[in-house]
Amino acid sequence: MKILDNSKITTKVVSLLLMLGVITIGITLFSSLAMNGLSDDYGKLTRQTLPANTDLARMNRRAQQIAEIGYRATSHDSASPRARSAPDDLRQTYEAGQRNLEEAVATDPALADAGGEIQAEYGRINEAAAQGIRLALQNRDAEALQVMDRVDRQIDELSTKVGNLIKARVEANDERSAALEQQANSTLIWLLAIGLIAVAGGVATAIVVARAGITAPLARLQQTMGDLASGNNRVDVPGIGRGDEIGQMAKAVLVFRDAAVELEKGSAEKARADAEQKRVVDTLSEGLASLARGDLTCEIKAQFSGVYEQVKSNFNEAVASLRALIGSVIESSASLRTGAGEIAQASEDLARRTESNAASLEETSAALSQIDERIKASASASTRTVERADQAISTVDGGRSMADEAVQAMGRVSES
Repeated sequence: MKILDNSKITTKVVSLLLMLGVITIGITLFSSLAMNGLSDDYGKLTRQTLPANTDLARMNRRAQQIAEIGYRATSHDSASPRARSAPDDLRQTYEAGQRNLEEAVATDPALADAGGEIQAEYGRINEAAAQGIRLALQNRDAEALQVMDRVDRQIDELSTKVGNLIKARVEANDERSAALEQQANSTLIWLLAIGLIAVAGGVATAIVVARAGITAPLARLQQTMGDLASGNNRVDVPGIGRGDEIGQMAKAVLVFRDAAVELEKGSAEKARADAEQKRVVDTLSEGLASLARGDLTCEIKAQFSGVYEQVKSNFNEAVASLRALIGSVIESSASLRTGAGEIAQASEDLARRTESNAASLEETSAALSQIDERIKASASASTRTVERADQAISTVDGGRSMADEAVQAMGRVSES
């Protein structure tokens, strides 16, 4: 089962498919081998027995033709072409029969013994027919007919022997065909039975593997998840040691369970912390209410835990500091009252001096106004003087240019 636990689901499915594939291939190979055997047996019938029987029948037909050739020679004049062609026709017919017999033995080696006997009789028939043809060509027809009569009896014996041989072979073939047909039917039945058994075994194996390696672990894991969902955090998670996807899922469920356990612990801690916090808040509220009523002697006497103990110390220190600060404020108020009186007296003296300075500043402002008017008048007169000077400069510049022109005119006059 370790292999199932540590194999991936894909590997399990592929393995099952491979197993079914191997079973299918095995059945196919077995079927192929069985059918090949039957095919070989049928091939022997079609490639050996039946063609050999055909060759034997043809050889027997050649023997009949030999008799016909002999009678043809006796029934025609010895000088006629048909009579004279009889020896050649006999030779060709005999050789054709020989080839038929040889082909029959070559096709079916089982005819070797019977073929030897038939060949010997066939040779005697040929020799007797050749004798009858020679007598006929010598116009000894009576003797030739006696020989041909003996040939007929030999042919009848040969035909009977060949017919019996062919009949026996045909009956043997029929029996063999029936046996092959029965064997084929039995093989098909066995193949169907083996296939059904193999498929049933493969399916049963697949069901067992799927149930043991996939569905059953998933069902147990699903039940565990249901217990976790209902709030039972004390369950054991199955399949943690597996190496497949179910093992990974089990590890994930284990993480969820541990997280739920930690959350449960955290909830209990939070409840205790909330209760402690409420007690601290209520105590601080009572202390602050006392401070709001002006009670500077209130201090927290209750015992706090953890960080709240620092809050208690800070509150008590703040109340003590506030009490000391208010005492200092009261003492400073008296000093401020005395200093305020002195500041008021100094302010009255400063106000009187400020009024005197204001009158002096008004007189100074009036004098500065008169000086400003005088400066403005001087500036206006200066402006007019500058304008007149500019006009005088312009007049002098005009006289200078006229004098220059007169000098130039006089120079021209002198030159003239």
